[in-house]
Amino acid sequence: VIEKIKEEIERLLKAKFIRTSRYTDWVSNIVPVIKKNGKMRVCIDFRDLNAATPKDAYPMPIAETIIDVVAGNEILSLLDGYSGYNQIYIANNDVSKTAFRCPGALGTYEWVVMPFGLKNAGATYQRAMNLFFHDLIEKFMQVYIDDIVIGSKRKVDHIQHLKLSFERMRKHGLKMNPLKCAFGVSAGDFLGFVIHQKGIEIDKNKTRAIMETKPPSNKKELQSLLGKINFLRRFISNLSGKTKVFSPLLRLKKEEEFRWDENHQKAFEEIKNYLINPPVMVPPSEGGKLKLYVSANDSTIAGMLSQDDENGIERAIYYISRMLVEAEIRYTPLEKLCLSLYYACTKLKHYIKPYDVFVFCRNNVIKYMLSKPILHSRVGKWALALTEYSLTFVPLKATKGQVIADFLVDHSNLNEQVNYLTTKSWELFFDGSKHELGAGIGLLIISPGGIPTKFLLRTKSECSNNETEYEALITGLKLLKDLGARNIIIRGDSQLVIKQLTREYKCMNEKLLECNSRATALLNSFDEVQLEHISRNENEIANELAQIASGYKISRECLESLVCIRNELSDEHECLTIDTSTIQDWRKELIEYLQNPNSQAERKVKYRALNYVILNDELYKRGFDGVLFKCLGNHESYIVMVEVHEGICGSHQAGEKMKWTLSRKGYFWPSMFKDCIEFAKGCEECQKHGPIHRVPATELHAIVKPWPFRGWAIDVIG
Repeated sequence: VIEKIKEEIERLLKAKFIRTSRYTDWVSNIVPVIKKNGKMRVCIDFRDLNAATPKDAYPMPIAETIIDVVAGNEILSLLDGYSGYNQIYIANNDVSKTAFRCPGALGTYEWVVMPFGLKNAGATYQRAMNLFFHDLIEKFMQVYIDDIVIGSKRKVDHIQHLKLSFERMRKHGLKMNPLKCAFGVSAGDFLGFVIHQKGIEIDKNKTRAIMETKPPSNKKELQSLLGKINFLRRFISNLSGKTKVFSPLLRLKKEEEFRWDENHQKAFEEIKNYLINPPVMVPPSEGGKLKLYVSANDSTIAGMLSQDDENGIERAIYYISRMLVEAEIRYTPLEKLCLSLYYACTKLKHYIKPYDVFVFCRNNVIKYMLSKPILHSRVGKWALALTEYSLTFVPLKATKGQVIADFLVDHSNLNEQVNYLTTKSWELFFDGSKHELGAGIGLLIISPGGIPTKFLLRTKSECSNNETEYEALITGLKLLKDLGARNIIIRGDSQLVIKQLTREYKCMNEKLLECNSRATALLNSFDEVQLEHISRNENEIANELAQIASGYKISRECLESLVCIRNELSDEHECLTIDTSTIQDWRKELIEYLQNPNSQAERKVKYRALNYVILNDELYKRGFDGVLFKCLGNHESYIVMVEVHEGICGSHQAGEKMKWTLSRKGYFWPSMFKDCIEFAKGCEECQKHGPIHRVPATELHAIVKPWPFRGWAIDVIG
């Protein structure tokens, strides 16, 4: 070994890369390393020097991005710098700091040129290469430190590209290693991967290194094996799921025994079988939209980025996955899907950000994050981070292509609905009342969120009690249909109506038969219907509403704020519900985005939408303490200001007090403070009877003088 070190030192001296060192303050030890060609490279242990050196924060290129840019060229030329770092000289003041000592009597030397092992060597060399080839990079040349690749979309242009590159190298005195260069090839090895016109493949040497690896016998060998596998993570679907069986072995302590059993060997064989025929990845093409598939199970999250090629065939771009930590395992299934989307977007940011991306998942995770009444720390962080991307959710339906099929097999739970996401049913309580003064119906509708709404309607008095019951049910079904309900539970105390609809009773009356047909047609328009007969006590609210509508006297305590339906259902918006038909309505763009989150919305709308949520088709603003404020439009805000200021319980409050009162009542609109002040100032009653500030206690009276100059008035200034 000493002889080889001596030969290498003599070569470096002859090349004038090093010189003899004397009286230096810094000395490092050498680390001899054997190259692939059998020659020796003298490396230096610069750990102490690196610890005292400031970090050069020059941005390094992303290797994956360079590989994607190079792939797809018809012809390539790959070049490697000849002792690349050694082509840059060290400043005279710093030469002595690179001193190193050799074993035996070889002595102490110092580097004149930049050696391998220095902390900022890579950043310095990359800065120089970017300076030399700044106008050629991204056109036909890509540079990653000392690895250069020149690619041409057409063969006829390649000679000209090589000419421009060599002229620039000659100008700056750069030298290439002829033994590592390849010119005019259709495929080549670049940064550990094989690149060609059709895409990116795994280097056979990388897979061979894994195939020939023996089963590990200790923790260190297992870490080495996983390091080789992780280098190919882009090509392996659900890699974390395939290697999770090794996790307990990595957590073993020194005194614990390392045992490689059948399960470990089976997982290892599965990975080797996968690498026998790995997929060919493709770089994203400009102009096309990307597809992002996300999945999550009990212990891992994963994703796949893909794009349709010019033939309409879906091709994989990148596989990504990771294990969940202990705290993340306790997330709900839907939160794990949200985490999977957040993780995929942050890790693949350089791919996703310039493109419109379709997110494929069984559940609309984007809308889920926006519909949370209170954004907790993690969900809020994810939602805020995702606003910078153009994401559009697409339900995961039947997929085509072997790549997608493989992904679904590796993530079988992707085809399963999250069990707790089953849509809650709407509930309808109905009742009809026939009285000598008239007939009326009463309805109680409870939304999936548990919010009750009461309705009453006065009908024609010549109908029978059973017809009134049917009319109540039909009216309730129409309301549910307008509300967009799909799954409903109907409860009523009319045994006749319920039993006839369930076909337990046969309908013989002609009038009731017509009502039965109308009700049956409406029931068939829903996805899931459940009919229940309940007692009158259980249907008390709907019964009281029906009696009020029919004119039957009822106790004052039962009179509450009701939604009255006059004659037939109309398109009028009752109870301050959402009305976005007016173009000037400030809620319009927020409601449209929250109901259908897509990539077309402006970024400022996405940020604003994080503070709002839609519950039961109404827009609410999130408060700092989790309180929800109902959002009002122009007309609605005027109504509530009138009621608060001069209504039955109004006290003609000042504008600031009005705003505080409305906030306490749970209302919000952007210009709330300004509108309240202007409304209070414009109140005629307040102008007539309100206290006027800075008014004198008594009226001023003119001083009457009997003749001119009867009195004099003097005002002294100063």
